[in-house]
Amino acid sequence: MPDPQPMPDPEPQKRARATRLDLIGALLASFVGALALVVSCYSVHLQRTQIRALVWPRLEANYNTVTPEGKTDCDFFVSNVGVGPARIAFVELMIDHKPVATWNEALTALVGEHEQQHPLIRSSTRSRVVAAGARIDALHILDEALAARVSSQLQRGRLQMEICYCSVLDECWKFRSDEDRYEPVATCPPRATAFKE
Repeated sequence: MPDPQPMPDPEPQKRARATRLDLIGALLASFVGALALVVSCYSVHLQRTQIRALVWPRLEANYNTVTPEGKTDCDFFVSNVGVGPARIAFVELMIDHKPVATWNEALTALVGEHEQQHPLIRSSTRSRVVAAGARIDALHILDEALAARVSSQLQRGRLQMEICYCSVLDECWKFRSDEDRYEPVATCPPRATAFKE
């Protein structure tokens, strides 16, 4: 009688099946982990975008030439119409595209008058933080005759202002008043011709 065939050992088959299941489990766990990482990165990106929108500043420079009572006036101001604070890095004030360092130089270039001859109210724009919705009255001319002369020069577009400012997230922009243009910039490096007041 022939020898009975030995029964195949079921252990190697069980081990091979267990190894395949372990491999599939490891691959699935890796896939789920990678998917969780992608979702987490996208979530961080969305949060950063939302934070950027919540702290976005937008500075504007402008002037008024008539008071609410109808008198001739000259009030030059910088306002933040954005939703977050703006840190002013530098302001460059120009008359006919030539930088001036002070309001006295600006008035001399515009109308040939020194500020000592007329009462003025000034407020510095250097290294200021402008809250959302706030405004800095940089120059207010109290003398009505001088205000009228300066206003006529402003309406001719002789005064230009460039402001470089940053948000609390250190995202920076440059604003040019004569072009009403905003330009994102990497930084706001100091400028030798920056306005001193």
